[in-house]
Amino acid sequence: MKYIILVALLIIAGNASAQTASGRTIPENGYVPDATTAVAIAEAVLRPLYGKNIGQALPVVATLERDSIWVVRKPYQKGRKGGPYVEISKSDGRILVAELGK
Repeated sequence: MKYIILVALLIIAGNASAQTASGRTIPENGYVPDATTAVAIAEAVLRPLYGKNIGQALPVVATLERDSIWVVRKPYQKGRKGGPYVEISKSDGRILVAELGK
């Protein structure tokens, strides 16, 4: 179900698009325009890592850093230690880092 929502969000975001110099069409605000989308992507990435224990990883929050990278982690977590940590490129949706935390 979450995968369907994620795909729908990406399609909706794709409607407001612009072309780059290479001719690629990209959404005006990137493929990951907001924190809600970033959290949905991070949950999809974390699910295979945590498996049945996904509840231990949630809830997570997303913050935009350097206007280009969504950092998704537990609300109280500082840095990469202590829980799930995911970095997502705002512009193209690439997963830059996905860690369970130690």
